[in-house]
Amino acid sequence: MAARYDLAVEQGATFRRSFAWQDKAVPPNPLPFTGYSARMQVRSEPGAVLLLTLASPGGLVFGTGDSANVLTLTLTADQTALLTSGASYDLFVEASDSIRLLYGLVRLTPAVTQGA
Repeated sequence: MAARYDLAVEQGATFRRSFAWQDKAVPPNPLPFTGYSARMQVRSEPGAVLLLTLASPGGLVFGTGDSANVLTLTLTADQTALLTSGASYDLFVEASDSIRLLYGLVRLTPAVTQGA
């Protein structure tokens, strides 16, 4: 089952967040993303206008070595400028199967300063 995680994004600024995948054991064991690809879409609301799409290895990058269970999401300043507050997203990883890891809302802090 996917985990809900709302993204707090500052419009017009670079956004970066890393997520570690692990099992539910105590203590948890890392689950590596070896052999996986990732994809993510942001829409104004589910099924509506597509605002942004990301895929690995672009804005979604998997860690290596001891960090093979880490997926880093990076949005450029130009990409965050396209977002609207309350937009919805979900993130899938895929190998032999497709797993919806995360979903949630984009909580956007609007930019005041505009232009270069």
